[in-house]
Amino acid sequence: MVVTPGSATKFIVCSALGLIIFFVTITINGKSTIPLDHLTNWVQSVLGSSQKYIVLLAIAAGAVLPFVKGTWNRSRQDRIFSFCKLIGLLCAAMFVFGWGPAELHTNKNLFPFLFTVLCSSLCFLIPIAAVFLSFLTDYGLMEFVAIFYNRLCGKFGKHRDVRPLMRSLLL
Repeated sequence: MVVTPGSATKFIVCSALGLIIFFVTITINGKSTIPLDHLTNWVQSVLGSSQKYIVLLAIAAGAVLPFVKGTWNRSRQDRIFSFCKLIGLLCAAMFVFGWGPAELHTNKNLFPFLFTVLCSSLCFLIPIAAVFLSFLTDYGLMEFVAIFYNRLCGKFGKHRDVRPLMRSLLL
């Protein structure tokens, strides 16, 4: 493989950006966390109160899609998960529109936790992280680390390949 100045620059810049986004802690407005979390919190703050409708729409899409595609009835497991998704959609709609018993809405361990902490955070974190994950996987950083690690293990250890070491660590 020929290394050109453009490919080397792309490797260095994109890999550095990926490492910074996922692994470097920075402080903004007194909150110290990784840039991915800062970006997710910023998107949520920009969306404001409309984010709960976006989350409800994502939940609805996930609950209805198996029935639209006809995959809900493939196996017993698919039927169970599809039924649970419908229950999740019902619970999300109850929270967003204020339906149901007051205990579900006021107890911080029930709807407020499930919807605000889990669903809202993950609904925005996963797509944003997916965009930046390509900076770690698609520009050669993983291959570079694997080759470097293989050479390091070959010189200082008995393993010449990562696979036997990984098998021994996983077993």
